[in-house]
Amino acid sequence: MFKKTLLIGLLLLFTPLPTVKLALAGEVSVLVFAVNSPGSPPYAYFDTDSQSYQGLVRDFFEFTAGHGSFTANYVDSNRSRSEQFLREGKIDMFLANPKWLKQPEDFIASTTILSHHSFLYSLNEFPLDFELAKAAGKRICTRSGFVYTGLEDLFNSNVLLRVDSSSQAAMAAMLAKQRCDYAVMNDFNAAVTFSDHSFCGLSIHQSPLATSSVDLVFMMRQDMQNIKTLIDAQLQEYISSGKFDASLARHSKGRHFPILPSC
Repeated sequence: MFKKTLLIGLLLLFTPLPTVKLALAGEVSVLVFAVNSPGSPPYAYFDTDSQSYQGLVRDFFEFTAGHGSFTANYVDSNRSRSEQFLREGKIDMFLANPKWLKQPEDFIASTTILSHHSFLYSLNEFPLDFELAKAAGKRICTRSGFVYTGLEDLFNSNVLLRVDSSSQAAMAAMLAKQRCDYAVMNDFNAAVTFSDHSFCGLSIHQSPLATSSVDLVFMMRQDMQNIKTLIDAQLQEYISSGKFDASLARHSKGRHFPILPSC
């Protein structure tokens, strides 16, 4: 509760002016980064032990701070709200794919950080020849406000039925109670979500093929072209150094499916 109150307070203090604070002598610039609440490993998530945000994003900005360029402050948000905050200049960036946004042309994107793969998850094994066309009429557990590349046309035409929940954990609980036939999640999120002890009695199976594969990037305002150029250069250096792979391994759980009952 304290964290939420503090973050709401920070948001109320924002002005519509660009939020990048330019470096003073011997200091680094501070970027305001929006995290899709409650965040998710390995990207960006709130760690209750350290009472701080951790993940790939945090590790990258610690790298850039060490090179005297950027550091970041983190605020809670959600995908649609982040897009509006970015347009209004209340934040500087967030992690997304342009296809998920309502008006991606309003922004600029960094170079690719990593690929984002989404799959369907089921309590039952998928046939090897499974394809979405054979799932007509099935209920899909989804997260409210999320755009699912590869499924949107099927949702809009009612070939697949969308069942919204407020979080990944709520989606998993809906699947466990058989209130939907499948849940759609990124593979990292699924590995973390279904590793929770509350699902230890279930078998969780992953669809043979991804429903979508897109690139994750930092979305930024149009007036941040110079910062984008620096971010891109440091991303390349960070990835080439091997530090990105080390961070990914540290913040992600093994993505091994099926997950079989363990209790």
